Amino acid sequence: MLNFWRLDTPDDFFLVAAPSLEKSQFVRAYHLELLNRVRILPHHYLVEADAVLYENYAHYYQKIGDRLSPNFDTSPLSPLSRHSFFVAAESRGDFWISGLELLMGYDYDVTKQGSREVRVTSGEFEIDVLADLLLLPNNQQVDWLCKERSPQQLAALTRQVGDRLRGKDALDELQREQDLKAFEEQQGFEQLKKAGFSL
Repeated sequence: MLNFWRLDTPDDFFLVAAPSLEKSQFVRAYHLELLNRVRILPHHYLVEADAVLYENYAHYYQKIGDRLSPNFDTSPLSPLSRHSFFVAAESRGDFWISGLELLMGYDYDVTKQGSREVRVTSGEFEIDVLADLLLLPNNQQVDWLCKERSPQQLAALTRQVGDRLRGKDALDELQREQDLKAFEEQQGFEQLKKAGFSL
Protein backbone atom coordinates (compact mmCIF):
# COMPACT_ATOMS: atom_id res chain seq x y z
CA MET A 1 0.00 0.00 0.00
CA LEU A 2 1.41 3.35 -1.03
CA ASN A 3 0.97 6.32 1.30
CA PHE A 4 3.35 8.69 -0.50
CA TRP A 5 4.74 9.22 -4.00
CA ARG A 6 8.10 10.84 -4.68
CA LEU A 7 8.15 13.72 -7.16
CA ASP A 8 11.46 15.05 -8.48
CA THR A 9 12.44 18.56 -9.51
CA PRO A 10 15.82 19.42 -11.08
CA ASP A 11 17.27 20.38 -7.67
CA ASP A 12 15.26 18.44 -5.11
CA PHE A 13 12.36 16.08 -4.44
CA PHE A 14 9.27 16.00 -2.24
CA LEU A 15 6.67 13.45 -1.19
CA VAL A 16 2.98 13.73 -2.03
CA ALA A 17 0.54 12.04 0.33
CA ALA A 18 -2.39 9.92 -0.79
CA PRO A 19 -5.49 12.15 -0.63
CA SER A 20 -8.01 11.46 2.11
CA LEU A 21 -11.32 9.87 1.20
CA GLU A 22 -12.93 13.30 1.60
CA LYS A 23 -10.62 14.83 -1.07
CA SER A 24 -10.14 11.82 -3.29
CA GLN A 25 -13.38 12.25 -5.24
CA PHE A 26 -12.33 15.68 -6.48
CA VAL A 27 -8.75 14.61 -7.18
CA ARG A 28 -10.05 11.61 -9.11
CA ALA A 29 -12.53 13.73 -11.09
CA TYR A 30 -9.83 16.20 -12.18
CA HIS A 31 -7.42 13.37 -12.93
CA LEU A 32 -9.99 11.61 -15.12
CA GLU A 33 -10.49 14.87 -17.03
CA LEU A 34 -6.77 14.85 -17.80
CA LEU A 35 -6.58 11.13 -18.58
CA ASN A 36 -9.60 11.26 -20.90
CA ARG A 37 -7.74 13.81 -23.01
CA VAL A 38 -4.28 12.24 -23.07
CA ARG A 39 -5.14 8.53 -23.34
CA ILE A 40 -6.73 8.98 -26.74
CA LEU A 41 -3.40 10.18 -28.14
CA PRO A 42 -0.99 7.66 -29.66
CA HIS A 43 2.08 6.91 -27.53
CA HIS A 44 0.78 8.99 -24.61
CA TYR A 45 2.47 6.53 -22.23
CA LEU A 46 5.98 7.39 -23.43
CA VAL A 47 7.96 9.81 -21.26
CA GLU A 48 8.93 11.68 -24.42
CA ALA A 49 5.27 12.73 -24.74
CA ASP A 50 5.47 14.77 -21.53
CA ALA A 51 6.57 18.02 -23.19
CA VAL A 52 3.64 18.03 -25.64
CA LEU A 53 1.10 16.83 -23.07
CA TYR A 54 2.18 19.34 -20.46
CA GLU A 55 2.26 22.19 -22.97
CA ASN A 56 -1.35 21.49 -23.95
CA TYR A 57 -2.82 20.40 -20.62
CA ALA A 58 -0.76 22.21 -17.95
CA HIS A 59 -3.87 23.69 -16.35
CA TYR A 60 -5.27 20.16 -15.82
CA TYR A 61 -2.04 19.05 -14.13
CA GLN A 62 -2.08 22.15 -11.94
CA LYS A 63 -5.70 21.69 -10.83
CA ILE A 64 -4.69 18.27 -9.54
CA GLY A 65 -1.50 19.57 -7.92
CA ASP A 66 -3.54 22.24 -6.11
CA ARG A 67 -5.71 19.57 -4.48
CA LEU A 68 -2.97 17.29 -3.18
CA SER A 69 -1.03 17.48 0.06
CA PRO A 70 1.21 19.31 -0.05
CA ASN A 71 -0.18 21.30 -2.94
CA PHE A 72 2.54 22.04 -5.50
CA ASP A 73 3.43 23.76 -8.74
CA THR A 74 3.60 21.12 -11.47
CA SER A 75 5.85 23.11 -13.83
CA PRO A 76 9.25 22.46 -12.17
CA LEU A 77 8.75 18.69 -12.00
CA SER A 78 11.14 16.62 -14.07
CA PRO A 79 9.49 15.21 -17.21
CA LEU A 80 9.90 11.61 -16.00
CA SER A 81 8.49 12.40 -12.57
CA ARG A 82 5.54 14.41 -13.89
CA HIS A 83 4.70 11.88 -16.60
CA SER A 84 4.87 8.81 -14.36
CA PHE A 85 2.81 10.46 -11.63
CA PHE A 86 0.06 11.95 -13.79
CA VAL A 87 -0.05 9.75 -16.92
CA ALA A 88 1.80 6.43 -17.04
CA ALA A 89 3.90 4.81 -14.32
CA GLU A 90 3.42 1.09 -14.90
CA SER A 91 2.16 -1.14 -17.66
CA ARG A 92 -0.79 -3.45 -17.06
CA GLY A 93 -0.81 -5.46 -20.26
CA ASP A 94 -2.42 -3.20 -22.84
CA PHE A 95 -3.08 -0.44 -20.30
CA TRP A 96 -0.93 1.99 -18.37
CA ILE A 97 -1.63 3.17 -14.86
CA SER A 98 -0.39 6.43 -13.38
CA GLY A 99 1.40 6.92 -10.10
CA LEU A 100 -1.50 9.00 -8.83
CA GLU A 101 -3.89 6.12 -9.50
CA LEU A 102 -1.58 3.73 -7.67
CA LEU A 103 -1.25 6.19 -4.79
CA MET A 104 -5.04 6.43 -4.55
CA GLY A 105 -5.42 2.65 -4.48
CA TYR A 106 -6.67 2.10 -8.02
CA ASP A 107 -5.37 -0.70 -10.15
CA TYR A 108 -6.63 -3.03 -12.83
CA ASP A 109 -8.00 -6.27 -11.40
CA VAL A 110 -6.66 -9.36 -13.04
CA THR A 111 -9.06 -12.22 -12.41
CA LYS A 112 -8.18 -15.82 -13.11
CA GLN A 113 -10.09 -17.38 -15.95
CA GLY A 114 -12.79 -19.63 -14.53
CA SER A 115 -12.59 -17.94 -11.13
CA ARG A 116 -15.77 -18.35 -9.12
CA GLU A 117 -14.95 -15.56 -6.67
CA VAL A 118 -17.92 -13.35 -5.93
CA ARG A 119 -17.26 -9.75 -5.00
CA VAL A 120 -19.96 -7.39 -3.78
CA THR A 121 -19.22 -3.98 -5.23
CA SER A 122 -20.92 -0.79 -6.33
CA GLY A 123 -18.33 -0.39 -9.05
CA GLU A 124 -17.06 2.75 -7.29
CA PHE A 125 -14.01 2.23 -5.07
CA GLU A 126 -14.81 5.13 -2.71
CA ILE A 127 -18.43 4.02 -2.23
CA ASP A 128 -17.29 0.48 -1.48
CA VAL A 129 -14.81 1.79 1.10
CA LEU A 130 -17.46 4.00 2.71
CA ALA A 131 -19.93 1.08 2.83
CA ASP A 132 -17.29 -1.06 4.52
CA LEU A 133 -16.65 1.73 7.05
CA LEU A 134 -20.33 2.01 7.87
CA LEU A 135 -20.51 -1.73 8.50
CA LEU A 136 -17.83 -1.57 11.16
CA PRO A 137 -19.25 -2.40 14.60
CA ASN A 138 -18.04 0.85 16.17
CA ASN A 139 -18.30 3.45 13.41
CA GLN A 140 -18.49 6.75 15.33
CA GLN A 141 -15.13 7.82 13.90
CA VAL A 142 -16.12 7.55 10.21
CA ASP A 143 -16.08 11.33 9.66
CA TRP A 144 -12.61 11.68 11.14
CA LEU A 145 -11.30 8.68 9.19
CA CYS A 146 -12.65 10.09 5.91
CA LYS A 147 -10.89 13.41 6.52
CA GLU A 148 -7.58 11.94 7.66
CA ARG A 149 -7.03 8.68 5.77
CA SER A 150 -6.79 7.71 2.12
CA PRO A 151 -9.30 5.30 0.56
CA GLN A 152 -6.52 2.74 0.22
CA GLN A 153 -5.72 2.96 3.95
CA LEU A 154 -9.41 2.74 4.82
CA ALA A 155 -9.87 -0.33 2.61
CA ALA A 156 -6.95 -2.01 4.39
CA LEU A 157 -8.43 -1.02 7.78
CA THR A 158 -11.86 -2.48 7.00
CA ARG A 159 -10.30 -5.71 5.65
CA GLN A 160 -8.24 -6.00 8.83
CA VAL A 161 -11.25 -5.43 11.11
CA GLY A 162 -13.37 -7.82 9.05
CA ASP A 163 -10.72 -10.54 9.21
CA ARG A 164 -10.38 -10.11 12.97
CA LEU A 165 -14.14 -10.29 13.54
CA ARG A 166 -14.63 -13.44 11.45
CA GLY A 167 -13.53 -15.90 14.12
CA LYS A 168 -11.15 -18.84 14.22
CA ASP A 169 -12.78 -20.86 11.40
CA ALA A 170 -12.54 -17.94 8.99
CA LEU A 171 -8.92 -17.27 10.00
CA ASP A 172 -8.12 -20.94 9.43
CA GLU A 173 -9.68 -20.66 5.97
CA LEU A 174 -7.54 -17.57 5.21
CA GLN A 175 -4.47 -19.51 6.34
CA ARG A 176 -5.39 -22.42 4.04
CA GLU A 177 -5.78 -20.00 1.12
CA GLN A 178 -2.37 -18.45 1.81
CA ASP A 179 -0.77 -21.89 2.14
CA LEU A 180 -2.35 -23.02 -1.16
CA LYS A 181 -1.12 -19.87 -2.91
CA ALA A 182 2.43 -20.41 -1.58
CA PHE A 183 2.29 -24.07 -2.70
CA GLU A 184 1.08 -23.10 -6.21
CA GLU A 185 3.87 -20.51 -6.50
CA GLN A 186 6.43 -23.11 -5.45
CA GLN A 187 5.02 -25.57 -7.99
CA GLY A 188 5.38 -22.88 -10.66
CA PHE A 189 9.04 -22.36 -9.72
CA GLU A 190 9.67 -26.11 -9.89
CA GLN A 191 8.11 -26.29 -13.36
CA LEU A 192 10.27 -23.41 -14.57
CA LYS A 193 13.39 -25.10 -13.21
CA LYS A 194 12.46 -28.33 -15.00
CA ALA A 195 12.01 -26.34 -18.21
CA GLY A 196 15.60 -25.14 -17.88
CA PHE A 197 15.10 -21.67 -16.40
CA SER A 198 17.67 -20.56 -13.86
CA LEU A 199 16.04 -18.98 -10.80
